Amino acid sequence: MAESKYKVIKVINQSEWTQDCPLFLVRSQIILHTESGKLFVVNEFANIGFQNVKGCVIRMECRGENGELLGNVDNCAYQNLDIARNAVFGGNKLFGLPEGTNEIGVIVKSVTNADETTYTNTAMRRGIKIANPVKIDPADEAYDVLSERVGAEGVKIKFWPQKFEGGWRCTCAQINSDSVDVCPLCGVKREFAVEQMDREGILAYKEQLRREEEERIRREEEERQAAIRAEEERKRKEEEERLRKEEEERQAAIRAEEERKRKEEEERRAQERARLDALMAKKEAIQKYNMKQRVNDIKRAFILIVLSISIIVIGVVGFGFYQTARTASRYDSAKNTAASATTVADYEKAIAGFTSLGSYRDSESMVKQTKYDYAEALIGENRYEEAINVYKELGLYKSSAQNIPQTYLKWGDYARASSDYEQAYYCYEHAGSLASSEVKYQLSFDYGSYLVSQNQYAEAVEVLDSLGVRDMSGVDTLLAKCYYGLGDAAFKSRDYTTAIEYFNKCIGYDNTENYLRQTYYMLAQQYDQKQDYENAYNCYVNAGDYNDASDRKDILVIRLAEQYAAEKNYNKAAAYYNRATDLEQANQDVYYETMYYYAEYMLKSNVTERVYNIYKMVPAADYPDAAEKAKIIGEYIDYVGTYKATSDGANPAEVYVRMIVVDGVVSMRANGSAVDMKTLKAGNITLNKNGTATVVEGDATYSYEK
Repeated sequence: MAESKYKVIKVINQSEWTQDCPLFLVRSQIILHTESGKLFVVNEFANIGFQNVKGCVIRMECRGENGELLGNVDNCAYQNLDIARNAVFGGNKLFGLPEGTNEIGVIVKSVTNADETTYTNTAMRRGIKIANPVKIDPADEAYDVLSERVGAEGVKIKFWPQKFEGGWRCTCAQINSDSVDVCPLCGVKREFAVEQMDREGILAYKEQLRREEEERIRREEEERQAAIRAEEERKRKEEEERLRKEEEERQAAIRAEEERKRKEEEERRAQERARLDALMAKKEAIQKYNMKQRVNDIKRAFILIVLSISIIVIGVVGFGFYQTARTASRYDSAKNTAASATTVADYEKAIAGFTSLGSYRDSESMVKQTKYDYAEALIGENRYEEAINVYKELGLYKSSAQNIPQTYLKWGDYARASSDYEQAYYCYEHAGSLASSEVKYQLSFDYGSYLVSQNQYAEAVEVLDSLGVRDMSGVDTLLAKCYYGLGDAAFKSRDYTTAIEYFNKCIGYDNTENYLRQTYYMLAQQYDQKQDYENAYNCYVNAGDYNDASDRKDILVIRLAEQYAAEKNYNKAAAYYNRATDLEQANQDVYYETMYYYAEYMLKSNVTERVYNIYKMVPAADYPDAAEKAKIIGEYIDYVGTYKATSDGANPAEVYVRMIVVDGVVSMRANGSAVDMKTLKAGNITLNKNGTATVVEGDATYSYEK
């Protein structure tokens, strides 16, 4: 019959398998003979057993459009076969069907193998429908756990295992009966495949792990918060105890001062009483004497009255002379006091003496001179603020105005020596130009040193940084100590990012390098817990040989490569694979897939020897075009690379040769110019097979080597 007389009117995707049967029913096609109107069927079977199939017998239940049974077509035989494993057969065998057949149920009655063993379906059971195998995607959320489990078992994963009535499908896609405990194709155990590789079970396991991890983090956070609260409570109690002791000491000091004043007051009152008692005794003695003298006074009264007039006249004249002598004596006393003054008190007494004389002789001038000397005496006793006030009061007298900034300078030096740095800054500011930059520099250095000694590192950095240009006076060492201290504090509070920032500023100080590696390691673990694997990987790299950083880095580099491969970012995945030191840890299927697609990308942009080696490396069975591409590239790969001039005066100094392949066609460029693939020339550049090149410039020829 001519092929055009047959028309496929319906395709039934059966996908059925009967327990223990070596055949898998793929599909059935109902075919119409266009001339006679008769119906036929073509069935396609796959041999999933491990023996070649010689023949089989089937029965077909034929049903109409509404599901009604139209009849059975029995004992349909496929004979004289030699069907290898995984081969499909039956596509050219026609069997007639009852009129109106719309559905076909196929029952495999018997199968004969090449070794004469047979399968017999004594129960005449129809096969069960089995879904197509689902390929395991590295991007699947269950993939990481699955990868760990199969890695421990040494299983190569391809498809998700399936469990169905009477049998199971292995990860290699082989269908096995329940009676088969170990897949005869790949050696995977049934129990492992259906239980340990069950996707829903893995997801439930991951959810359990996630909840456990959340619970662990929650408990750790509770413990951390409890520790913080305990530490805060300890500090609060310490502060309360400190304040209590300070208050007790303050109250004790107040009581001691009050007791001292009370005793002084009692002593003063006792002295006052003694003085009053002496006065009273003297008064009584005077009164007795006066009574005795009164009688004599009466007798002499008359004589005195006569003499009084004379005495009054003489007294008036004498009082004038007395007052003049007394003022001169006070002036001389004040002058002598000022001249011999050695203490502040002496000057204060002299100033009071001259002030009380008013305008007598040069008293007003002497007041100013004495105050001028008084200010110097105050400076000698480190009473700078009082001295400055005296100079301000004297105004323009002598060099009072000029002495004010000098006094501020001395006051600043005294404050710096006394570690009163804020007062020193204030004084040097008011000393103006008298406070040299060297003095101010030394002040900042001393203050910074003091803050470092008090572990006030942040404040010390602010002060020491203001010094600007570093010198050999130890500023760099102090700053390094500050940054180390700040880094140490940040590390202990688990702020590793800040700690790294500080440690990087004091490389070479103490054991900073080791501490920095430890900090990178701790930060890497933080990133690892957050599943920020890229930052974790970079930190493990910086951690160097600290602890197991190198091992963790090797694990993460594979994980990152597979993560980017799952996202189809093959360029980045390949970059991480290239950093791996042990590719045996990698999922080989994912690794080959990544490198293949990375090579595909590079094929159209820059073909290198690396790309060539990738095409040679990937399995030909999975990537059948790789060998052909390697062959195409291999003809020209030796020309690709950088050629350096070996001749003196050569121009250019280097020749860069690049290759791309588009739709199987190779093209190359040398220093940007297209290479003629027949002559291997690009302008004045010629490429040679022995890894050399020549460039012709006028009459000169220059040589190059790769």
